[in-house]
Amino acid sequence: MSRYLLDTQVFLWWCANDPQLGQRLRQVIETDETRILVSVVSAWEIVLKNRAGKLDWPFSDDVRENVSVTEIVERCGFDKLPMSFDHAEQLRLLPQHHNDPFDHMLITQALVEGLTLISHDRVFRRYDVPVLWA
Repeated sequence: MSRYLLDTQVFLWWCANDPQLGQRLRQVIETDETRILVSVVSAWEIVLKNRAGKLDWPFSDDVRENVSVTEIVERCGFDKLPMSFDHAEQLRLLPQHHNDPFDHMLITQALVEGLTLISHDRVFRRYDVPVLWA
């Protein structure tokens, strides 16, 4: 079974049914032969950017509905990936080719867990991590 970690933007595209995701990746994500994970890092990134006014809450137009990231991940049938001490230790070893801490944490999780990232962010090319490009 193939195992993939969605980067935050790809997760948001999936939730919004955004055509930028592309049909090929939709098929990869939807197939029964894949396990799709969403990191707690993405949940933090979404919440923090929403609080800072950099991202509208992507899961509901009605703030009273108060749909959580956790609920959306579960509705999508994806698995949640927590952070661990092993991930933090891997982060110590990761070269800092750019300054996005969320990307760094996703990369280390993919490396430690043996996952392939699904991303559109070409900065991941600078790292020795498997990526399926959106």
